Amino acid sequence: MHSTGRVPQRSPYARAAAPALAALGVLVWLIGLMGIIDLTVPLVPLEDFYNAYLIETSWGLLYTVLLGVPTVVLAFRPQHDAAAQQILVTAVALALGAAAAPELGHLVPAALAVGLVAAVRALHGSPALPPSPQRKLTRRDAPVAVVVLAGLLPAIAIASQAVNAFRDPTVSSDVTQNLDHWPAHAAFALATLLVAALAMLRTRGAWLPASSAALSAGWFGATSIAFPDHNGSLGTTGGWLAIAWGVALMVTVLARRTATAPVPTPLAGGAAPQSEPQPEPGPAQD
Repeated sequence: MHSTGRVPQRSPYARAAAPALAALGVLVWLIGLMGIIDLTVPLVPLEDFYNAYLIETSWGLLYTVLLGVPTVVLAFRPQHDAAAQQILVTAVALALGAAAAPELGHLVPAALAVGLVAAVRALHGSPALPPSPQRKLTRRDAPVAVVVLAGLLPAIAIASQAVNAFRDPTVSSDVTQNLDHWPAHAAFALATLLVAALAMLRTRGAWLPASSAALSAGWFGATSIAFPDHNGSLGTTGGWLAIAWGVALMVTVLARRTATAPVPTPLAGGAAPQSEPQPEPGPAQD
């Protein structure tokens, strides 16, 4: 007997379970780990959290935007590679923050993120882990790469300061679900950069990591401007720079997309189109 080479099809029940599991993941990030609640803390004048507004915000952005948004995408499109990759690189950032602090409890949500991606994709019938976004960068990627590289040292500096704050007994802390916020603050800075790098490495689907990283940087920057002297704040100047970085990321990604858009085919009977330079090869698509 010869193998037909066909991949076994998932049952309709398994395929239906994939978006249901992703929806459960959204509830874990937004409700169980209080992503939405922590994100809105600075909007409510609570004295108990006054000095922690910024580390509450970074926690909220980490679980609502960097993890929650791509999980919502998986609930509608379980095979979406960019969404799965964003969740995985955010999990890597959580693991790095947990190891650097050290505060190993943060490895639990990191493991949950990896397991969620693998389970949703497997139930849907896709490979458990998405393919690597590796591809040869071209000159069209240069503006995006410049923006990402501009965020490298600030992200490392923010993460380092957060780890030092966690280790300093004189710095006030904040805890959600028995997890200290300072290692998550470090993970947020690293995750924002890694998600932006994912947008640089992708063409199709880059809107998701690009908008997530830009929104996270802009929101945190605006909160820093509003509360420049609070723990974890970037200050007024740093806040404006974070907003500018987020805007620059979106502008360069959109400009690259415009530059690589295919030239429309003329109508039958029309004049023959002038020769155009061939676009440079891109990566495999979703």
